Amino acid sequence: MTTEPKLPTILLLMLMGVVILLMVAIIGLFVRVNRLQEAVLAALAAPPGATAEDVGLEVGMPAPAFTLPEVGGASVALGDFAGRRKLQRGR
Repeated sequence: MTTEPKLPTILLLMLMGVVILLMVAIIGLFVRVNRLQEAVLAALAAPPGATAEDVGLEVGMPAPAFTLPEVGGASVALGDFAGRRKLQRGR
C-alpha cells in the first residue's frame, strides 16, 4: 500500500527549496560585495612605508587615473566621468 504525499507537504517542500536557493543567492552576493570592497580598499591604500603627508591630494590637484571592476564584471575608469558634473561630499 503506497501513500502519496499530500498537497501541503509538497508545497512545504517547494517553499523550503525556494528559501534555500534564496539563501545561496544572498551568500553569493555577500561574497561578491566583500571582494569589491577589498578591491576598493586596496586601490585606496597607501603604499608601504608612506607617511600621512605622502597620502592624499592637495586641494586643486587632479585625481590620479584608476580603474575598478563593476558588480557586473565590466571595468570603470575615472576618465569615463571626465566632463560630467560631480557631487562631492566631505570636508
